[in-house]
Amino acid sequence: MSFVISTVTVASAVSNGGTLTFGYPSIPASGLRAVPSAFDPNKVAQAAVVVPASQTGPGDFKSASAHRAYSSGNQAAMVNGIDFTLAFNAEASGITFTYQGASVLPVGSVVSLQLEMVGQDNGTVFKDDNRTARSTLAPVLLVRLGAPIALSTTAVLATTAVAATTLVALASPYVADVPRGISVVSSNVGDTTQTITLRGFDEYGIAMTEVIALNGTTGVNGKKAWKTVVSYQASAALAGTLSIGITNVLGLPILIPAAAYLFGEFLDNAKNANAGTTVAGSASVVSGTTGDVRGTYTPATTLPNGAHVYEVAIIAPDPTQLGLPQFAG
Repeated sequence: MSFVISTVTVASAVSNGGTLTFGYPSIPASGLRAVPSAFDPNKVAQAAVVVPASQTGPGDFKSASAHRAYSSGNQAAMVNGIDFTLAFNAEASGITFTYQGASVLPVGSVVSLQLEMVGQDNGTVFKDDNRTARSTLAPVLLVRLGAPIALSTTAVLATTAVAATTLVALASPYVADVPRGISVVSSNVGDTTQTITLRGFDEYGIAMTEVIALNGTTGVNGKKAWKTVVSYQASAALAGTLSIGITNVLGLPILIPAAAYLFGEFLDNAKNANAGTTVAGSASVVSGTTGDVRGTYTPATTLPNGAHVYEVAIIAPDPTQLGLPQFAG
């Protein structure tokens, strides 16, 4: 990735929920470029031209997520999705920075916003002789989703009484074949006010937490894709028994900033004519109820059964981008 910096001086103290407005920075002029002289009919002579500065705008940042900030007044580093969120407005209106921290950003302090630019750090942005205007390399990744097993409402936990609110570790951590969505359901129609908190890890071994509200005997699907589930915890005792299962939602291994970036679907080594459902990586402040930080794909019509093989093609401006930090609770 490449990045640019924008700074503001805090005019009045900013507390949790307060905002700052940053201007869109420009990429500075990168020196001289040698081009054939317009006055040489044989195009042998070389002339030096200035590579001008270029102004950034909302399109340069909207599909990126690894933005960072630093407050001089608090001597604190801040992470997008945890300590602040960003809204990329029209160029004239700037970038709205909404603060989510606990301490106040003091008057007179300088906040530096490091904005990640979409795409890989390919060395061309600031290189004098090789800058391509308004574009970035975007390789296509073929993501192998394997042959996931069929969904099961009891894959993680089967019909278990829950009489307390203590955290319960599974006898054996549940390890999914491919990162999967999780479902919860009670055997009693009256269990509609409790929430179930799940804890475990994603496929990179990063801790994550999800909170799913029960709806009695109607199963409720979570939004996050899990590789390993290690424990569950109810907010209150259940009148019925609890079952925790897996859904047909399959997790993606990199950030997909927009659903349209997934443009190809393959079933059993052939083009899949039935479009599945793609959900982009969540850009919200991470919590137990926000979506998956990278994005998910749910096949349509022909569903996982342990035999069907799924692959998807994704445009990946930055294949190393894993989205916002996971919410660990």
